[in-house]
Amino acid sequence: MLNPRNLLVLLGFLAQVITGMQGRLLPMHAWYAAFDAAGRKPPARSAHTLASPRVAQLNLYCWTIGVPVLALGFMRVSPSMVRVASVVLLAGAVLGALHSIHVVRASRSDS
Repeated sequence: MLNPRNLLVLLGFLAQVITGMQGRLLPMHAWYAAFDAAGRKPPARSAHTLASPRVAQLNLYCWTIGVPVLALGFMRVSPSMVRVASVVLLAGAVLGALHSIHVVRASRSDS
């Protein structure tokens, strides 16, 4: 039987997988949406050029640092480590949201 703690761990893991895949899938979806909106004519920009590599790399660093620090903070029962990890993960989530907005706008501006 799945207890509430295990359910939260599973949801947290799946949320990270979805967040990680979003950076790869959203540019393709935005490109196809622009393709469809332009009457099935390819947009000026490729789906591979819609994402910003610098922002994606910074987002990767936030998640790569934040998740282990959060786990370590929970293991050591250290509120300060949990606080730092939370800020880093929040920065990663905000960067991901801003990057998603950028991808959608970039796909629409060139079509």
